[in-house]
Order: sequence, then C-alpha cells, then structure tokens
Amino acid sequence: MTIKHPLKQILPFVVLSLLLVFGNTLAATESELISLSENVQYIDAIKIFNNYSQQYDNKVLLDMSDYSGPIGVNIDKIHWKAALHSILKKNHLLLSEKENAILINKEVEVKSGDEVKYIDDILIEVTFFEADFNTIRELGIDWSSFVNGQVSLNANTRSTDQLTQQLFGLGFNRSFAAGSTTIDVTTLFNALASTDKGHIISRPQITVMSGETGTVQDGMDYTVLVPGRTSTGEEIDQAHEVNVQSGTIVHVTPTVILDEEGEKAVRLVVKVERSTAQPDATGYSKKTSEVNSQKILYNSEETIVGGLTTKETISLRKGIPFLKDLPWWVFGIRYLVGYSQTQVHNKELIILIKATILPGAHERKKIRVDSADQIEQVRDKFPEIEKKFKKK
Repeated sequence: MTIKHPLKQILPFVVLSLLLVFGNTLAATESELISLSENVQYIDAIKIFNNYSQQYDNKVLLDMSDYSGPIGVNIDKIHWKAALHSILKKNHLLLSEKENAILINKEVEVKSGDEVKYIDDILIEVTFFEADFNTIRELGIDWSSFVNGQVSLNANTRSTDQLTQQLFGLGFNRSFAAGSTTIDVTTLFNALASTDKGHIISRPQITVMSGETGTVQDGMDYTVLVPGRTSTGEEIDQAHEVNVQSGTIVHVTPTVILDEEGEKAVRLVVKVERSTAQPDATGYSKKTSEVNSQKILYNSEETIVGGLTTKETISLRKGIPFLKDLPWWVFGIRYLVGYSQTQVHNKELIILIKATILPGAHERKKIRVDSADQIEQVRDKFPEIEKKFKKK
C-alpha cells in the first residue's frame, strides 16, 4: 500500500495558482507599455495618455499648453508615465499632479533682464559710517568710483599727511605718493576711525523677498500733536497725533533678474532719506535730504551711497577746570579764567549696502524633498538598520 505525502497532493494547485497570478501581473505590466513614433501629433498622443491616466491612475489628463506639433521622440515599449515625461521634457512642457487631475503647462521662458519666475530672498546688509566732511574732501575720495570694494583717492599730502600715512600703513606695503590711487573701503573706514575722523554708527541686516521693499532706519520716531484745520486752512479745536520719522532711513527694493548668460543678479533700487524733525507753532518742521539710486549687483556684491552731509554745532566752555564753570555772580571769575566757544562740524554719511541672494522657498523645498528621498533609499537598501531603531 502506497501512502501519498500531503504536499504532493496540493503542489500542482500551488504551482497553477502562482502561474495564474504571475500571468495576470505580467499581462497588466505589458498593457501599461506604449510605443509611439516621433511623428505622432502631440494632440493625438495626449488623448492616448489620457486613457492610460484614467484607467490606471483614475485621473484626468488636462493639457493647458498651446503646443500642437509632433511629439518629437520615439517611444518603444516603455511605461506610459515614463513616455509622457519624455515627451514633455522634449517639448519644454511642465507636469503637475493634483488630487483628481494631471495638468500640463508650458514652461515660462525667462529672458535676460527679466525677473526670475521663482521668488528668492535677498539679505541686505547696511553699514552706516559717519566721517568728517573736510577730511573726506582733503583725501579726494570719489564715492562714484566705488568698484569691487575700492574707491579712488587723490589725497593732498600736505594737509592730511598723518592720516594718509596711516591709510597706506594699514592697507598697502608701499609708501604714499601724491596722485590718484584706489583704496579698500574697509581700510579707509578703519583709518578714519583710528584717527577720530569717523565712526561706524550701526550695521543692521534685513531679509527681503524679491520685488518687495525693506526699510532700515537709524534715528528716532516722534509723536507730535498737530492742530486740526479745515479745507480753507482755518485752525479748529480738533487735533490729531502724527508719527514723524527722523534720522537716516533707507528703503531698498531688490529684484532678482537674469543676465545675458543666465546668471542671477540683483536690480537694487535705493532711496535714502536723512532728516531732522522738531516741534514748532504749526505742529512740527522737518528738514530732509534725499538720495535715489539704482544699481545692478551680482550675488554678494556691494554698492555705496555718499554725499549726505549734516552740520553739527557744539557749544563748549574752555578754561581752568571748576573755576571756568562758576556762576557769574561769583566775582565774575568765570570770565577771567574761561571762555565760551562754538564749534561747527560738517559730517558726511556714507552708506555701504551689500546684497546676497539666499535660497528661495522652491530651492529649500527641493533640498528637503531630495533629503527625504535619500533617507528612503537608505531605508530600502539597508532594512536591517531601520529595525535596530524601532521600539520592540
């Protein structure tokens, strides 16, 4: 009597089931392959891909472009999605997937001087430097010559011998000779500060989106109560508060553009206002000097704004200490041992502006997506590593 093993009885059924499943999978895979000639019209190909999309992804394929030529690429038995991406890349078209649809749009061609399609952030670094006006003129500094961090200098050695020797001692390895030369702005600022001929007021930084306006202020805001007036100028009892800005105010509008070679640059529109405000009988008065400038800068390049001058008046009391400050009624001693002096200082404000293009939102998103893909690839390649970090 022969006893049959149970596995031998069910083995034919298992093999038959595997063949049926494999055959169905192979048939399904074969049905998703597509072949097209490069001369097939794009409009006709989209209709075919729309059928595939609805059948396998349950999404409608919507063509929003105006392209109507041939697909331009031979497709030979590849997956319909890969074929669609090849055709779109060949014809400079973009694909975006929504919840229930797949959209096809035409790429936007960005020409030289045009704004970049995606929005970038620009870091604006501003340095406010105040220098003695007469010293700047004696050095013969021409701020309009500012290129690559350097300005032209044509110093008078007789009147500025000490300062010029310090300048070239800091920034050069040769002795100073009269005539025109160039000097690094940082070296110039350091030399002016070391001789008490200038100082850095502040160095603020702001981040601005491309095409938007950012504001940097170094000064004070005042709230002034202004009397109300009618349309004819007649004063009435009703008054209102007015916020008055004063000091140095810089408005910058950076816009990222492309040059002729496709490299990013920044079109920088700068408006600088230097003002002083004080109350008066009518409410307040405001004295303002304003500079407007436009500049094309490459990434991390600088520009400079000069020529904003102010006059500072200082009242001093000089003479023998303590005695010079006695009241007038103490035998008039203050007049014998001291005297009053008024000094007028002309100051020039120099503003150094640096523009740095930061990664925009689309670039940061791409980095995040690429990092996520790399993590998934590592997990797929080394599943045993992931198991070690899972809690049991």
